[in-house]
Amino acid sequence: MYRTLAIDFVEWFLAFAGFCNLLLGLILILKPKLIIDLNQKMSIWISTRSATKQLEIQRDTEKFLFKYNSILGWILLMGFVISLYVYFTQFQLNVFRESVDQFKYGPMVDIVMTSAKWIFIIFVLLGIFSMLLLIFTPKTLKRIIGFTDKWISTRLIFLPLEKMYFQFDGFVINHNVIFGVLLVIFSGYMFYLFR
Repeated sequence: MYRTLAIDFVEWFLAFAGFCNLLLGLILILKPKLIIDLNQKMSIWISTRSATKQLEIQRDTEKFLFKYNSILGWILLMGFVISLYVYFTQFQLNVFRESVDQFKYGPMVDIVMTSAKWIFIIFVLLGIFSMLLLIFTPKTLKRIIGFTDKWISTRLIFLPLEKMYFQFDGFVINHNVIFGVLLVIFSGYMFYLFR
């Protein structure tokens, strides 16, 4: 039942997107000035700097981690072992595979799920190894952390988000008929798929 509800929701969402594409394409063809006015009203600069500034602050958690190494190590070790136990006894990938195989993209989903399974197992095994080091030889873990602990600033990564780019908007407006026809054809194809 939930699967059919999800499929129905996706179909309705794509039909709505097709209708919006059709409307936008017709407006681009018939009244491009309306799109230009709407674009100018909606092009408001919102800086992401205040949201990303907290990512620039380095937070030291190692003092707390090594101060309570035994307690935290045992708690986290139990959490990793329990998650591994639950995965191998409760999580049934075969049931998920059977429900996905009937869809067109079943094999791709199967590949993603198998990859996620191995990433999870490797993550848990590394966590168990790290917690054993934290409990029994915290100095070794401290040396490993000192070797791998490098501060990487996110400022350069988010710097392109601090600019507004109007080149594509101008390109679409200058070639409004071409893009309008493409949107109408695309929406027609979407309606053909979900008729």
